[in-house]
Amino acid sequence: MFSLISSVLRRQLSRVPQKQTLLTISTFSWIRLRREAQKERAEKTSEKTPENEATKLWAEAVNDFQHTQVTPSEHRSVAISRSESRRLKKCAFLHAIRVYLLRHGKTKRGFNQFARNALEKMAEYEVTEDLECYKAILQLFPTGRMVVTSFLQAEWGHFPRQQNTVISILQQMTKHHVIPDDEVGQMIIDIFGWRNHAMQFYRHLMYWIPKLAHANPWPVATNILDDLEEDPLRLARLIAERICPDRMVELHTIKV
Repeated sequence: MFSLISSVLRRQLSRVPQKQTLLTISTFSWIRLRREAQKERAEKTSEKTPENEATKLWAEAVNDFQHTQVTPSEHRSVAISRSESRRLKKCAFLHAIRVYLLRHGKTKRGFNQFARNALEKMAEYEVTEDLECYKAILQLFPTGRMVVTSFLQAEWGHFPRQQNTVISILQQMTKHHVIPDDEVGQMIIDIFGWRNHAMQFYRHLMYWIPKLAHANPWPVATNILDDLEEDPLRLARLIAERICPDRMVELHTIKV
């Protein structure tokens, strides 16, 4: 098919004068060059997307933390405890957020994508159950810039992407049984105001979560792996209390 088209084009070009042939060839070459320039421009813009910039900034912040904050002994230690590993991961997570705040200042360029990237990285850094890290992500949002000022803005969703990001943060907190406090609500008010979907979701959580948080009469201990490293006797006592829920049972620890 391609050979047939090329032969037809050669036949047509042989019938036209030489000047017109050169004009036709130059026109085709100009179209080809224009397409190549558009392709290169699209590749450059794709490299500067907010997703790539957020990922790049996060990697730079983590590398900076490893070179400046981690001591040489911690670099060399192979058998590091799990609690110490969790502490270092949390420090690296908070350091990445501080680097972003210092670099972008009041403008906070690309804050929404960086907040989503930080929310996805929480499981990797084992901070999904840490309320302080969720508050640090909320600090990425600028205050006073996206406040809802009318009834129509409240109903139609003022800054919907940013509100959806805050709702995703609250949903992840609910998934990992993290109860937001009043400071989280005040941060949402400073960002979006009173009348918005994110604040409505927060008020819904604050109504139900405190009621259901202690519904289980035999609660499961949190951070079991850390307790197993630091205080195995306490963990064994919790397991024994869970096996024998009778209030009349008395447990005694005997050290041999």
